[in-house]
Amino acid sequence: MGKIHWERKKGNRKYIGIKQNRLKNSNTKLGNNVFTFDILPGESCLNCKTCFKSCYAAGNVRLRPTVLQWQAENYWLAKHFNFQLELLIRKQLSKAVKKAEKKGKQVFVRPQSNGGDYFSQDYVELWESIAKDFPQVIFYCYSKVKGILDLSQLESLPNFVIIDSFINGKLNYGKLAYLLKLVEMEQAFICPCGYTKHGKETKGICFSCQYCFRKIDGETPKPCFVIHR
Repeated sequence: MGKIHWERKKGNRKYIGIKQNRLKNSNTKLGNNVFTFDILPGESCLNCKTCFKSCYAAGNVRLRPTVLQWQAENYWLAKHFNFQLELLIRKQLSKAVKKAEKKGKQVFVRPQSNGGDYFSQDYVELWESIAKDFPQVIFYCYSKVKGILDLSQLESLPNFVIIDSFINGKLNYGKLAYLLKLVEMEQAFICPCGYTKHGKETKGICFSCQYCFRKIDGETPKPCFVIHR
């Protein structure tokens, strides 16, 4: 895959490499059957000027260096080794699906879960290709680039949900007071996590709710999210 721009230490020696599993399923809020894939926030966002000052993902990166490395690796692979990244995701997802099917469970994948956005048409087509070959998996994500890149083919897939991060030009996240006003002015639905504290109360709450896992038509209230900081 070529050399990359970070080093890991092993004893007194340095070596260069990446982990093969690029998807994560360690988010307690989402549940074990929801796999996530993040890339660098800001740097991968084509219109980051609209929201970078209040970017929740960028704040997380500053607090969690390990998250930053994972996102940097994913972004680097997506930009320079798109085909190889797709193979890694397919391999991991195939194993996850087989394991879930034995238990009679559904697998979900959330690209750009907590960082980044679609930054090129090639990157859009990567997820389109994967989603087409995994019709039993539900993919869902949030994006601010619907008017910049062509997401129509991706969005037309029955198993791919794209939630616009703008509700009539207004950001769909912020403090609770802002979202309550948004609900009054627009058709909006506040994510249940907005009313809870981080910890045991949010464990598996996304999997229980599943509001974002389904296609949203023009009359359905759009989801919006409370920033927990």
